[in-house]
Amino acid sequence: PGPVSHSASISRDNAVITSTPKPSAPLEGNFSTLRVASSRILAWSEFGCRDGLPVLFFHSNGSSRLEASLFHQQGQLSGLRLIAVDRPGIGKSEFCFSNTPEPFGHDLMELLDHLALNSVSTLTLGHGAVYALALARLDPTRINGQISLGAIPCGPLLTLRGSGLLRPWIDWSVATLVRHGWTLRELFDRKMRGNYIDTLRRELSKYDRRALNSSELRRIIILDRREALCQGSRGVAQDESIGFAPFDYQLARLTHSVDFWQGRGDDERLGRSSVLLAQQLPKGRAHIVSRQGYFFFLEHATHILSSYTKPRLAQPASIAA
Repeated sequence: PGPVSHSASISRDNAVITSTPKPSAPLEGNFSTLRVASSRILAWSEFGCRDGLPVLFFHSNGSSRLEASLFHQQGQLSGLRLIAVDRPGIGKSEFCFSNTPEPFGHDLMELLDHLALNSVSTLTLGHGAVYALALARLDPTRINGQISLGAIPCGPLLTLRGSGLLRPWIDWSVATLVRHGWTLRELFDRKMRGNYIDTLRRELSKYDRRALNSSELRRIIILDRREALCQGSRGVAQDESIGFAPFDYQLARLTHSVDFWQGRGDDERLGRSSVLLAQQLPKGRAHIVSRQGYFFFLEHATHILSSYTKPRLAQPASIAA
């Protein structure tokens, strides 16, 4: 049997509401780089509290390190130092060909050595969770725990649900996506030249359409998307293909605690992928937030991030409806 999962509805009494991101973190210019052992350049920016508890941030697909600015104010309030890293070919990190998240995991281990960080927690959006799980597999003693926000891509989930017959088809699909990454460039560029916000309004839930009324949120999304594609679409295309690839290891062997949070409105697009993944992990828990979509974290980030500094309970806590 899998670990306990539960649905939750967070009350406004239990959360600090921050429905509109504050323009308190600079989005342009401030970043650092490291030349890793493979001679590639790895780029990162830091948000939140400079001397706070270190948390590695993993951006979603089609995004960059700048996505972490959505959590800058909440990171300050919670005493968290958010270290957001661009994946290969995205933002300011140099491209390298890969079809698994493992090489990026090794890069992150070098970065943690460089920053003299012996232990960190992780925070992910969307399929950034795939990379965070891979890092925990490579360096389990260094990862204190993980919080994953939003639904996860379907590739790993199909692998969990399906038989071995699915694996060759999925592997072939992933290889095709990577091989034709440059072909996807015009698709991504066309979205940028057009109105990407309108694309999100069509694809996301009614709750998210309301969130997108915030001019500051729209500004951050556009800047983040532009940064993700500043080297072209090759890195984004490869990143998406890796996110949809099947896991090449057993999730049951991961020993760190993982809390998945997902807005119920995201069920309409991707289903409760967080629940399915939580069931595969020995210390996985799923939280489904009522009356919210993809951007549920804008209202509940402070409540969720505060769990980094609180003792983890053995069983899921009941959250007021």
